[in-house]
Amino acid sequence: INTKVSLAFDWQQNYFRNMKYAVESCPITAFEKKFTCPAVIVSAGPSLKKELEKLKTVYQHAIIISAGSATPILLKNGVKPHMVVSIDGSPEMYDHLKNTNYGDIPLCYSPNHHYKITEHHQGQKIVFQSPEVGIIDWYNEIIGFPTGIVQSGPSVANFCLDIACKLTSGPICFVGQDLGYVGGFSHAEGNTNRVSATDTKQNLMRIESNDGNEL
Repeated sequence: INTKVSLAFDWQQNYFRNMKYAVESCPITAFEKKFTCPAVIVSAGPSLKKELEKLKTVYQHAIIISAGSATPILLKNGVKPHMVVSIDGSPEMYDHLKNTNYGDIPLCYSPNHHYKITEHHQGQKIVFQSPEVGIIDWYNEIIGFPTGIVQSGPSVANFCLDIACKLTSGPICFVGQDLGYVGGFSHAEGNTNRVSATDTKQNLMRIESNDGNEL
């Protein structure tokens, strides 16, 4: 609720500013069920660092989908994703990507995401919409084609999961989707939002993680 209240104006502004880019974009529906290979969804959690070398070995065998701010880290470490997914409408998300050269990688985006990201990206663009937007049909009529719908959630990884399900019938793997301070940090090294558990202002609790360790 806090997110929706604080970003309501930005989302609406982005939605209309992105319209001129949406007209020239490809709908997500054009890629549905085109693949049978595995898909790897990469997020910017702290565990990403230990998986970077493995990701280099699967490039020819799986679709690597970069979730938003993971993109600069991947490229800096020699891992080129097949797709970048962006849904964040805040200026901070643009700050993550504005100095990243990824024009040769398709950008898969929701019109709510920050319009400067679309403006900055010079390569192929793939557009989709999320079901909670109430004027999808109107938007589609204006740009001239149905964009297709991707199921949403509190994280860009939720969108990535539904995109992966649409693209391929193969297995899907998550990398760096820690949702916790693994190793004492919030994000992978190289992410501008990275903070330590001791420095964060959030109220943290310790729980058992799914591998039996403490998180």
